[in-house]
Amino acid sequence: MNRNRQQTSLICLACLGLALALLLSRTSRFAEDPELIYEQALALVEAEQFDQAESVMQRLRKSRLPTVLDHGLQARVDIAKGRVDQAIDNLSVIPDDHPLAGWARLRCGQLERSRMRFRKAENWLQETLRIDENSVEARRELVYVYGMQLRRSVLHDQFRKLNRLTTLKAKEIWVWCMVRDLAWWHPEEHIPILERAIGVDAEDYWSRIALAEVLRRQGHTDQAMLMLEQSPVDRIELLAKRLELLLDQQDLEQVQKSLEKIPLNEPNVATLRGRLAMSNGDTKSALKFFELSEEFESGKREVIANLGQALIQAGDQKKGKIYLQKAGQIDKLNNMLLQLEKTIESSGVETWRTLGSTCESADRLAEARAWQSLIIAKNPFDQTAQTAVFRIDEKMKTP
Repeated sequence: MNRNRQQTSLICLACLGLALALLLSRTSRFAEDPELIYEQALALVEAEQFDQAESVMQRLRKSRLPTVLDHGLQARVDIAKGRVDQAIDNLSVIPDDHPLAGWARLRCGQLERSRMRFRKAENWLQETLRIDENSVEARRELVYVYGMQLRRSVLHDQFRKLNRLTTLKAKEIWVWCMVRDLAWWHPEEHIPILERAIGVDAEDYWSRIALAEVLRRQGHTDQAMLMLEQSPVDRIELLAKRLELLLDQQDLEQVQKSLEKIPLNEPNVATLRGRLAMSNGDTKSALKFFELSEEFESGKREVIANLGQALIQAGDQKKGKIYLQKAGQIDKLNNMLLQLEKTIESSGVETWRTLGSTCESADRLAEARAWQSLIIAKNPFDQTAQTAVFRIDEKMKTP
């Protein structure tokens, strides 16, 4: 009897051992399943436990070749760890046809913008819009880049498209209105950013031009000129800014010599040529150049005023006065904007309504529509604002 019990016990132990072995084997395979490892790493990243996630990602790399999702998850860990270059490398391999493509391009643009590498940031953000033209985040990032670089024309275009996608805040519309002719930033804030941008990318000619403009406004013309001359790239935009500085210094001989080498249809120097033609009494040529400038940078106050003066000198009093009146309306708008600098964020419907009507009178229709849309966002039943939007839309349809 005892012998049978011993045999039974041995058989039970053997079975238990086999079951345990099978269980451990299955558990081991379960633990090393790549998909389960990925899910564990994802959960840790979502919980912002990046050190633990790093360890799990190392296990994942041992269990399989990186997938697109693996690269995206690793990039999130890299960003959290401050490894920007590695993050961009991981994000860059995500193909255009993958659902993460837009997010990956946007993150690359944001990372480069945070390092003031504006040229690379712009390229990534434009890639984002190529994949998803309705990306509000990408357009907001471009607004920042273009604003820093004082690129008024493309900045206006981004604001206009952004306003079709979302309701802008009062401060955003105020900045949009300001940048058409004025500046909304303070040099003590702007200069360090531009200097850093040039420091990390010497070929960033737009930041170089913007810095030269800031220095020029502070009266540091020689320093601004040096900034332009130190550029390792040769661009017509740099030359145009340099000629503006030379004209400020009354170096007309050098300006004329430089202009002789530039085609007459080059829009970047059209305003400068027009000003010189006006000073020489050549009204016909001045009109031609100012019209070219208006096509290149429509709605700019300086160009509108120049056209008005040139038309009057050419004998077209009626048309010239229309342009000068429009310039006067822009002056009225700009004065109002300057007065609201410190209070715009706390402003309300009546201020927005006044700004909207003033923008409309100045033919700044997109901006006018933005102010009226802000009123409607506050009160969808505001009939006056709704009527204004309809009227403005009809005006914008007119060539």
